[in-house]
Amino acid sequence: MPFIDMHCDTIDRLYNDKTHLFSNDYHIDIYKLRASKYFAQWFALYSDIQKVQESLMDYVKHMRDYFLQEIESNKDQIGLATNYEEYMDLRNKGKLAAFLSLEEAAPIGNDINELDTLWQMGVRMMTFTWNHKNQLGAPHSMKEGLSPFGKQVADRLNDYKILVDISHLSEQGVRDLATIYKKTIMASHCNAYALMPHSRNLSDDTIRLIASAGGVIGVNFYSVFLNGSDESLVEDIVRHIDHFYKVGGKEVLALGTDFDGMDCKLEVCDAGKMDKLVARLSKKYSGDVIDAITYGNAERLIKENL
Repeated sequence: MPFIDMHCDTIDRLYNDKTHLFSNDYHIDIYKLRASKYFAQWFALYSDIQKVQESLMDYVKHMRDYFLQEIESNKDQIGLATNYEEYMDLRNKGKLAAFLSLEEAAPIGNDINELDTLWQMGVRMMTFTWNHKNQLGAPHSMKEGLSPFGKQVADRLNDYKILVDISHLSEQGVRDLATIYKKTIMASHCNAYALMPHSRNLSDDTIRLIASAGGVIGVNFYSVFLNGSDESLVEDIVRHIDHFYKVGGKEVLALGTDFDGMDCKLEVCDAGKMDKLVARLSKKYSGDVIDAITYGNAERLIKENL
């Protein structure tokens, strides 16, 4: 069973620990991805605006450069993909495809032309915020929406083949975005508010919005968003998937594990153990639905938008 995962924080760990992509003690490395027959992994370029001391854009560039060196060191196993054709070329060669996303848009500063920089860096997905308010708008924990600059960015992104990811954005921010951005809206790593009322999770209205836009929602494995405990259970992952299915339909289902971005006990303890999730899904869904969840819908999103 192949997989496409819409979000992980592995680059952050590799860069800051100066460790390696082929084999490490994290949730994701090439060995583990291979064990579960992944087609592609989205890797986030993440920065915390309250902790990074240097220029945020410089920091993100340094992270990207380090990651590209790791890809080059393992080019017989993995390659960078920036569109559907490159993804399929890597897949047909039996290699893993690595896509780049930007988690936290603050690195663009107040310069909308920095979207060109992101594009040239190979970034093909971005969130507007992380957990702090920035110059584009407010995060999930706040009532405010997009700033005037954030609305300008939303409008400019209509001209880019960069996926807009509403993970971490406020509810008002999502509504603001929906009135300006005319293309597919998606959520790379979120769960259902109706099952776990955390501000990082999505309301049913937002789930329907994403579904109507042809987007996907990657279910997040972090226990705090699944069940409010310190233990991530397969049963709870499937509960959230089922809620997305009932509210948004089969086409909205995807995976966004948040591997290497969480600190909790995990029943699916790393990317090499995804068979535990498939075994539970097989008790509930047909093969075509499972394919849609594990890779099919994410692959369609890439084909239609990149």
